[in-house]
Amino acid sequence: IYKKYISRSTYAATLEPMEDAWSLFPEVYIDPAFAQMEKEKVFKQSWTAIDHKSEHLANHGDVLSTFIGDVPIIITNNNGQLKGFYNVCRHRGSILLKEGKYTKCTVIR
Repeated sequence: IYKKYISRSTYAATLEPMEDAWSLFPEVYIDPAFAQMEKEKVFKQSWTAIDHKSEHLANHGDVLSTFIGDVPIIITNNNGQLKGFYNVCRHRGSILLKEGKYTKCTVIR
């Protein structure tokens, strides 16, 4: 379904030196097949930055609930140590926290 997106020739213009390079072609920004390929080949296969350097997770009890692709995750600050978890109840399979930022959260560590 996304065969053309995994061909190196598709990205040849993006791999040129900066002064000659071109951005990705417009189709990739609206094609559901490209989005699915990114989820499978990029987001599920490697580390992903989810927050820039900020104060969102600066204090004990701060929590960030977000998604990486289709995967709900939670990042917590537990006494200065950042920890990541799937945002899913292991017993019932439901989402634990709605997407957003929380402070002074004492439930999830």
